[in-house]
Amino acid sequence: MKRLLTLLLALALCLGLSAPALAAEFSDVPPTYVFHQAISDCVEKGILSGYDDGTFRPAQRVTRAQFCVMLARAFYPGEDAAYAGLKSGGWYLPSAALLNDKGVMFYGDKSWKAPSVMNVRITRLDMAQFIANVMKEKGYTISDSVKAAAQGRIADYASIDGYYQDAVKTVFALGIITGYADGTFGPHDTMTRGQGAVIIQRMAQCLS
Repeated sequence: MKRLLTLLLALALCLGLSAPALAAEFSDVPPTYVFHQAISDCVEKGILSGYDDGTFRPAQRVTRAQFCVMLARAFYPGEDAAYAGLKSGGWYLPSAALLNDKGVMFYGDKSWKAPSVMNVRITRLDMAQFIANVMKEKGYTISDSVKAAAQGRIADYASIDGYYQDAVKTVFALGIITGYADGTFGPHDTMTRGQGAVIIQRMAQCLS
């Protein structure tokens, strides 16, 4: 009996060790893929998942609703259960309501409660604002001098709406959302699932 228990424990340990390696084994996310580790981490933690056909679709664009769910799962795990009754109005609503109560949501009630508004691709501007709000809610701040230095490295800073400027400087300074090779931020560009996984990973590293 003792030997059997030992074998069972050893098997359980082996299975536990192998789980992370299998987490991101999607047909379209090979080990050499640039975002492989970030995707694997997010899948292992239940922040993201794949599709029934065995793909992850890392190039698929992320919606506002999807990013809200990612943030809730990553930084407020399990807390959306208190809002489960809202799910009948939209699959993402428990997460959105949670972020709203945390002070992270910056869309008005008529926007975040409307699936037609939330199920559209999220821009880098909006993603930056969500990220900065989470960091602030978690008590993470950076100095004005660091933000000013980041501003000087953003070639298209003048085109960024004033409301978003502080958030953009914050995420740029922290390296959570970086610029393009030409130095621009590309405020109205949209983000992919693979990029979203990297962003969550970078946020977690800053907050650890």
